[in-house]
Amino acid sequence: MDTQGGAGIGIFAPGPGNMNFGNRVIGNVLEDNGHPGVTMHNHAAPAGAPGINLNDNMIVGNYISGNGADTADAMTAGPTGIDIYSVAPAYGTLVAENTIVNEAVDVVMNNPGSTELHFNNLMGGGVGVANPSGMINAGMNYFGCAGGPGATGCSTVGSAAVSSSPWLSAPVATAPSGGRGRQ
Repeated sequence: MDTQGGAGIGIFAPGPGNMNFGNRVIGNVLEDNGHPGVTMHNHAAPAGAPGINLNDNMIVGNYISGNGADTADAMTAGPTGIDIYSVAPAYGTLVAENTIVNEAVDVVMNNPGSTELHFNNLMGGGVGVANPSGMINAGMNYFGCAGGPGATGCSTVGSAAVSSSPWLSAPVATAPSGGRGRQ
């Protein structure tokens, strides 16, 4: 637990030529960190510079709750479960089978690439998926109620670039709960 600053888990390729790919973030309890529970960041990709590789990372089977917002250029709209931020495209990111509660924004994807987001319990109660740029395939997630994203009592989807249909009408039974009983 880090209540002052820092993410629960960070995957960083901050500048030109940096590589941080093929990582697996699996089965963690990520609570009460000063920044999001999981962060992926790239902050610089100037034209002509060596490319970055922040591809093919997996965030699977984690319990994420009560973390802080991201700041500076990777800023999120409030306390966030997962923040995927990159100036350069990041491809092949998989976010699956996570339970996210007690966050203003469950998942933020802010990069010109794409992310697959499936079989998650997005139960923060605010924005389930925010997507300022890029594309997210977010079908087959539970948004906190049977009605799906934006229904009364459900988390929302913050962009037209998020494909959220079909959604799940009940929580994913296999999602982890950090020892708190099944969600």
